[in-house]
Amino acid sequence: MRRYGHQDFPENTNDCVANVHNDYGVDFHQCCRRRGHGPDGLYCKQHAKMIERNPNSVCVPRDRQEKRT
Repeated sequence: MRRYGHQDFPENTNDCVANVHNDYGVDFHQCCRRRGHGPDGLYCKQHAKMIERNPNSVCVPRDRQEKRT
């Protein structure tokens, strides 16, 4: 499961996996658009087009195993 932002929010599996910043560019969060496009159907239309043009243009957090005890 991917985690987003400074507060380590868990991934919403219905939304695009791209890591985007807020209006002030201070904090990052998961893109709120619905997924279904691009590689493995993990992206929204906007980020899928960006990846087609340049695969390194979209930041995506790595999948992490939850290790909470």
